[in-house]
Parts: sequence; structure tokens; C-alpha cells
Amino acid sequence: MKKMLIQNEDFSLWQVTAAEELKEIIRFVLSVNYKHHLEENFPVEELEVLFSEDLKGVNDSVYYVIYDSAGEMVGTIKSQRWDSKVRLCIEKDFDIDLHSLVKSQSVEPQDVFHIGRFAIDQEKFAENRALKRYRIAFLKMLLLQALKPVCQGNGFKLVLCECDEKLYVGLKRMGMNVKPIGESKVYMGSRTIPVYSNNLGIQSFVQQNNHLCYV
Repeated sequence: MKKMLIQNEDFSLWQVTAAEELKEIIRFVLSVNYKHHLEENFPVEELEVLFSEDLKGVNDSVYYVIYDSAGEMVGTIKSQRWDSKVRLCIEKDFDIDLHSLVKSQSVEPQDVFHIGRFAIDQEKFAENRALKRYRIAFLKMLLLQALKPVCQGNGFKLVLCECDEKLYVGLKRMGMNVKPIGESKVYMGSRTIPVYSNNLGIQSFVQQNNHLCYV
């Protein structure tokens, strides 16, 4: 299912939960990462691996996609609520013992969220003059949509993600209290750090940027 959240003459933001949309989203993420960091095409087999991973958690995931006025993807992000059964990529690829982390943070498994498939095609801003003014807004808009569930309701919640070194610095500058939970490694084309935060650590960012839900 696709649900439009925002639309204007320059772009539209959609919430996506349909499995048939996954492969195109993952293709976009891989293409952007490999093109930006390695200036090469991504391995086709990696698309199938990531697609298989996402299918396992699709019922607990929500994707957000920004399209330009021509209907082409500009940015994506995924928010997945952990069910304690599906093995997240942060566990598999970064050897993170998530069960131990959850126990140490005194949080229930259903209150753990994983943010992934985050990509923005920077070339679109060069190709489309109308989009240039949204460069930072798109980044914040996607993060906001993915992080809002972490700040909703009562109780303590945990959020995890893998972010490249540049994004890690950017998250800090935007006021998010994110902390590394493992060693960095080259992942999907760039040096990537596994990090975590909680609803208190991201609350300020969400409150300050909530107006972007109504652009």
C-alpha cells in the first residue's frame, strides 16, 4: 500500500508498506550508495540478498519515499519495529548482540526500532533546479518520518541504525545523541558505523523539525 503524506509542485512524500515496492527501493539505495562512494555499479547479487532480508521484516516495516515531479525517486528511508525474531542487518553485518543490548538498556523488544535503507540521490539536486532548496529539508524530512514512532506513546524506546561517517557527524550536529555500539566497516560502499540512541536522545530533533510534516 502507498499513502501520500505530502505533495507540492516539486516533490511528493509517500509512506510505503507494500512488498512489491521493496525491490525498487533497495535498487535505488544500492545505486545511490555505490555511485556516490565508489563510482561504480552495485553487484546484482547484493540486491537479491537485501531484498530477501527486507521481505522477512516487511510486516513490521514502513518505508518513506520522496519522488520528484517526474515520479523518480529522490530519497528513501525505512523504520522497522523489531519483533525479536527477525535478525536485523545490524546484528548480522556488524556482529551486534542485540538481545544483550536490549537487556542492558532495560527496554522491551517491541520498543526497539531499526532505521535503514536511508539514501538521497544528490545528483537530483544538480539536475533539477527546483529541488535545490530542499537539499537539507529532504534529509530532515525522511529522518523525521522514520523517527516519529520512537517518540510516540509512553515508556523508554531504543533506536538503532547504521550510518556512514559523514552522516554520523551530521546527526550529532542536528542535536541527536547517537552512540557507536560496534566497530565501523565498509558497508554498501562506505565506511559505516553501527549506532544507537533512544527516544530522549532524538526528542529534540523531532520537536524542532515537526513542522516538516506539513510542508
